Amino acid sequence: MKVAEERHFKDYRTDLTLDLRQTKVALRRLRRLTRQGPATELDLDETIDETCRNAGEIELVFRPERRNNVRVLLMMDVGGSMDPFFQPVSRLVTALHEERGLRDLRAYYFHNCIYDHVYTGAGLWHRDALPTGDLLRRFDERWKLVIVGDAAMHPGELMQAFGNIDPRRETETPGVQWLRRLAEHFDRSVWINPDPPKSWDKTRTVQVIRRLFPMFHMSVDGVHDAVAALVGARTN
Repeated sequence: MKVAEERHFKDYRTDLTLDLRQTKVALRRLRRLTRQGPATELDLDETIDETCRNAGEIELVFRPERRNNVRVLLMMDVGGSMDPFFQPVSRLVTALHEERGLRDLRAYYFHNCIYDHVYTGAGLWHRDALPTGDLLRRFDERWKLVIVGDAAMHPGELMQAFGNIDPRRETETPGVQWLRRLAEHFDRSVWINPDPPKSWDKTRTVQVIRRLFPMFHMSVDGVHDAVAALVGARTN
């Protein structure tokens, strides 16, 4: 309750430059180039083929440019048990912001679990609130959902109505229901957990959330596997 009342949370930094190289390398697989838009790029091979078919009369063939069509929706737990992970989460957020090949990146905050609102900043929550239902309407299933958090909380915060630890923001819809809606809405989603994987089976809320989202550790290998799950071929 004291943590919820004080709201002494900070936005994760996006300007960290140390120890980012491996994370950036892992994120490069988010680049998926497709040809979209007006045909403004000269297709040299097709131009040669068409010119040959026209008995040497030059026939210029154009095609759309190749652009990254990957959009990432990033949702981050902040404050409380996430405070010890401020630096590694900031590095991940920094790497995502510097992954300029992405078509779009949007980031929102929550504390412990997602309820009726998410927030564009971690400080003045009441000013930066966005209804989670609007988020689902604003971002279609083509967006890649990345949730960062330790998934650790009192079971009531996840499973019960009015479970929000902040009594000013209690809602009838349980947090697990909002998480289920998110998992069903987006075609690809992952949960990145900074806690050691060996501890996941010891936490009830982590077990529940792992049934909704594929969960990966916040490490170079874990981020690499998470990206593969977002953009790779399906296994089912």
